[in-house]
Amino acid sequence: RVKAIYANAGDDVQSVIREHGALMVVSLDGRMAVDAETASDAATPGKSVTVRCEDGTEYAGRIEIRRGNTLTVTLTDNGPVLGAKADILLDGETVGTGTLYAHSAWNVTAAAGTVAGVNTAVERQITQGATVLTLRDVDAEGEYRRLSQLHRDYEDTMLKLFRLYQTGTVTASAAGRVSDLDTAHLGVMRNTGSYTAALLASPSEGVPEEYTVRPALLSEVTFGSMTFLAAPAAADVDLTAEPVVDTESAESIPVTSFDGVSVYDWDADASDWAASNPNRLAKGDLVYLVYDENGVLLWVVRPQKPEEPEFPDDSIIWGGGGGGGEAPAFEMYDRTETELMRVSPMDTVSVQMLVDEMDILSVHTGQEAEITVDALPGRAFTGTVTAIDPNGKNNGGNSKYTVTITMQRAENMLDGMNAMAVLTVGTTENVLWLPAEALAEQGFKTVVYTGFDAKTGELTGPVEVVTGVSDGDKVEIVSGLEEGQTVWYIAYESAEAALFSGAAAPESA
Repeated sequence: RVKAIYANAGDDVQSVIREHGALMVVSLDGRMAVDAETASDAATPGKSVTVRCEDGTEYAGRIEIRRGNTLTVTLTDNGPVLGAKADILLDGETVGTGTLYAHSAWNVTAAAGTVAGVNTAVERQITQGATVLTLRDVDAEGEYRRLSQLHRDYEDTMLKLFRLYQTGTVTASAAGRVSDLDTAHLGVMRNTGSYTAALLASPSEGVPEEYTVRPALLSEVTFGSMTFLAAPAAADVDLTAEPVVDTESAESIPVTSFDGVSVYDWDADASDWAASNPNRLAKGDLVYLVYDENGVLLWVVRPQKPEEPEFPDDSIIWGGGGGGGEAPAFEMYDRTETELMRVSPMDTVSVQMLVDEMDILSVHTGQEAEITVDALPGRAFTGTVTAIDPNGKNNGGNSKYTVTITMQRAENMLDGMNAMAVLTVGTTENVLWLPAEALAEQGFKTVVYTGFDAKTGELTGPVEVVTGVSDGDKVEIVSGLEEGQTVWYIAYESAEAALFSGAAAPESA
């Protein structure tokens, strides 16, 4: 349901967003909400209240959450004005005042352009796929912004690749534990079927007669390609001698892929050829380009081996490729985002938990949580909420949000261990409570059973109750029962036994 429209025809999109934060606001779950401070001890979660808006209109509401003295009350989104002041009344008495907001809001935004038309109205319900706004003049400005961002991304990538080219290593930004190592993609080396032809011979074995050798100068290195200035083919070439290239008459040859191409450097110390990496080639290098009888480039031969980069003593360098001493094939870099490994900090670990939409508003960063680890029994750890994913995942009409909790890594605590986290979103004292398994859903009601028919084995006497806070095991009973009243339910252990006996023995509370 559309709750507010800030944009009008002719408005500049960015000006509207700077002023209001959105072009319009849409309520997604059919509910408005209001937060208010209260001094009333009677205002507890689950109780029905009346929400009176500043224009005198009243709506039925429900206290969803109480955190300290702060209440969160929800009501229908059909009618209440977004941003209006509202009083919360409990049994006719005002227990708090706050400002109405959409409980689950979609702030409609755009990157650029001018509003050509508004295709809906406040309080109108919209459906998926409906056009709510029409924009114009978005192409030029939007394309400019997109290209500017792309340019910055390429600059960042170029700097990263340049550092990688200089050092030949990928460095970790922090000390940590390596996990999820992707050995299938690790390194820039990969064997390919087309590489087989290059293995038929190598400079060490001489150049086959049917091969063509052209002296060349590497004149340009750009993102994803290299350009060589190649002289005409030469006969009886000594590959260890320095190539001679007349750049004015040389032919420009671009190479955009090194798939199937081998790079060799002359190792004077070993008096032999050594396989190298195309990413180690540099502008200004004099090389020999060696083609097979079909004119396919197979080798790039460099008569002088470049100096090896110096690595720190504690560096770990991985490489891939074919075994048995055979030189692996190399590929040019591309921008594909492939996760090669994951590094977890050595001093901290994180736990992710799903929090129901009814509780997520009570969770905040910095909040403490108690964590237990299955593999470390008898111990409890304290963590802190470090991140809350604002995008919930809806399943069956109910949304859950991912909350990340970080804590200090304890001795023998390893990544991947099962853990349980408990967040306290509210506390109550001296209240009626029941085991969570004693409650049942009956339509839109929560009920408990006050009787049991031994002849039929059925629970009887359903009574509707209003619940309050819960820790997952115990549930506060706000109304519907009195202290000392008997409630019947089928306990989990008994239900498990019923799989064998055919009947579950009820328990009373």
